[in-house]
Amino acid sequence: MIRKLLTLVLAVAVIVSMVIVGCAKPAPAPTPTPAPAPAPAPAPPAPALSEEKLPEYILYASRGKEYAEAMGLCAFWEKYLGIPVIYTETGGSEVVLPQMSRGELDIANIAFRDINISWHGLAEYKEQPPIDVYYMWAYNYKLLDQYFTFVARPGLGIKTIQDLVGKKVCYEEAMSATSTEMAQAVLEQFGILDKIVRIPPMTREEKQDAMIMGRVDAFYCNCRDAIPVLQSIPDLVFIETPVEDGKKIKEKIPYVQPWGVPAGYGRTPVPEGFGALLLPGGYVASGKTSEYTIYMLLKTMYEHFDEIIAMSPMANRFTVDVACNDTVTAPYHPGAVRYFKEAGYWSKEVEEHQKMLFDTR
Repeated sequence: MIRKLLTLVLAVAVIVSMVIVGCAKPAPAPTPTPAPAPAPAPAPPAPALSEEKLPEYILYASRGKEYAEAMGLCAFWEKYLGIPVIYTETGGSEVVLPQMSRGELDIANIAFRDINISWHGLAEYKEQPPIDVYYMWAYNYKLLDQYFTFVARPGLGIKTIQDLVGKKVCYEEAMSATSTEMAQAVLEQFGILDKIVRIPPMTREEKQDAMIMGRVDAFYCNCRDAIPVLQSIPDLVFIETPVEDGKKIKEKIPYVQPWGVPAGYGRTPVPEGFGALLLPGGYVASGKTSEYTIYMLLKTMYEHFDEIIAMSPMANRFTVDVACNDTVTAPYHPGAVRYFKEAGYWSKEVEEHQKMLFDTR
């Protein structure tokens, strides 16, 4: 009996042990630690913006009297550069030049006087920050059909500047500080500024009417402004500013050029060699406009200059042989320097003049 009981207990123990062993799960094999993922390769640096790239558009400022020329140039540049060249009509240079300096305009058509005083911080620019504007190209001012001089009513014995003493003279132009400064310099050169009967400033149209109606004896003007008066006073007197005196005037106001008018020049009846003052001008560019942009504007213009002339015959004053010269009153834009050097027009004289303008600012 006991034997049977022990056998039963032993059997149960064996069964229980087998169950325990069969239900137990083997320990999982250790999971190997994964190797760290390789660091991603660094992204290639973003390509730098190339300087040899045109902007999305160009802003071109001009005044109404150059409208046709301006629109022609806009269309020309758009055709060859493939970007919009937007024309905007503006007021005087005192508005345009600060806008250009801030980068709000790219190019404009400006007279030498305005660039001179803005570059050197004179007159109305005296209290302003330095103007960041440079030349693109200069005019051949001898092809502009203009020069500045005094004109007088006939029959008053007026033949020379000295003869204006005691006469009613309007030398100040209401809409042109440049013309006023030039006239005043002429009167000062001959020592008679305080010896004339000063007539208050007038517009060019008012001066023309006053002359025809006999309210003034003489006025200072661009020769083209005397042409309407010639229709009523055909023997209008043109008063010479001798070239030697003009050179002394230039020492005081460097933006003018003394000149002896050649025979057959323009539409005014003056003899060959008649002394007068010229007012050069040119196209200027913002210092904020890239070198490449200005370079391409000039390059395309001069590579297709015959097309420009066909579009506007007055563009003959832009010829490249005079566009780069040593009479400008502010330095050339870096893009202009690049083009003129490449084209072979950047001379030693121009280089020295450029350096002088930077050194004397």
